[in-house]
Order: sequence, then structure tokens, then C-alpha cells
Amino acid sequence: MGMIVQTIDIDAPIEVAFATIADFSSYTKFVDGMRAAKILEHDDDHMRVKFTLDLFKRITYTLDITLKHPSQVIWKLYEADLIKRNDGGWRLKRLSDGRTFAEYSIDIDFKIWVPGPVAKFLVSTSIPSTLACFKSEIEKRAAGDTKMTSAID
Repeated sequence: MGMIVQTIDIDAPIEVAFATIADFSSYTKFVDGMRAAKILEHDDDHMRVKFTLDLFKRITYTLDITLKHPSQVIWKLYEADLIKRNDGGWRLKRLSDGRTFAEYSIDIDFKIWVPGPVAKFLVSTSIPSTLACFKSEIEKRAAGDTKMTSAID
């Protein structure tokens, strides 16, 4: 499909944005379609996480994730059933008014043929919907509506 880049402004400090994005085990609570997220390995700046996502079909994939606090979360595909490439990440920038500018990028390709309408759906609907889920959760956490949890529970 090629590299897709989208940006959002988040009404929350960069530390809250980073902590929410790195809280993989909570994704099932706020990311539409996310059925499971299991941390397989972790240390200070690296994690291996297995995800199960209902997209156009149930997809299971494992990512190697590098954490660069507080400005980057970068991933590379480790293994997957239907995906042959999934590389991307979040780049966060602290804005002078305390908000966060977030750039989300993903370069994804599937092992199976994906019809044009499905690919268009992924770009035009699914990714913006996912970003809206993250924005909402980050802003709730910043407002104190949701208990902050560690990225490594």
C-alpha cells in the first residue's frame, strides 16, 4: 500500500501522549477492532508485542517496538499471518501551549491480495478512526478521567 502519514493535534502534554501510545496492553479498551495485545518481551526501550485486530479479517501480528521517551514509538514487523510488512511509528512534538503534535506513519503490505476498495477503506476510514481513538484516550487521561497505567504492567 505504501507509506501513509497522518497528523493530529492532541490537547494533552507529550508525556501523557507517549505513555498512552506505549500502553499496549490497554489498546483493547480504546482501539476499535483491537481484540488482544500481549507484551511478549520488554526492557527499557524495546518491546515485542503480539496484536490481534479485526480489520477486514481477523489479523494477528507481532511487532518489535522501540521506545524513545517522550518523542517516538517506532515499530517493525516481527511476524504475522496475513501481513508481509508493517513498519511505522509515532513522532511526537511538544507544542508551546502544552499540547502535542503527533505524526503517525505506517507502511503496510499484505501477503494476500487486498481489493482496491478495502485498501481505500484502510486509508480513508480505518486509520483516521484509529487516530481519533488515540486522541480521545490521551485527552481523557490528561484530564484525569482515566487512571494512568504503566506501559509495562
